[in-house]
Amino acid sequence: MNLIDGPRQRFLKAQAATMLDVFASVTIFPVPNNYVLVGANTPLDARRVARLVARKGIDLAPLSGVGVELFARGARPLRDDFAPVDQLLR
Repeated sequence: MNLIDGPRQRFLKAQAATMLDVFASVTIFPVPNNYVLVGANTPLDARRVARLVARKGIDLAPLSGVGVELFARGARPLRDDFAPVDQLLR
């Protein structure tokens, strides 16, 4: 998922919390001007992906595993009946 958020990253945290409820493994790749979130049922080798992307001249510092869990701690997962994206982006 490609996601754009403001400096407080409230939408990113909520989206990460949502993906953690669904997937066994979630990785966040900060890329210029946005974020790419990857959810999978098996762990993703984030460092390998970062090395492959670095060949194209883009440096990534992926966040995965416990790092994503700590990052999303306290964020309420988004649901059909709770998705205040406009408020999270303020």
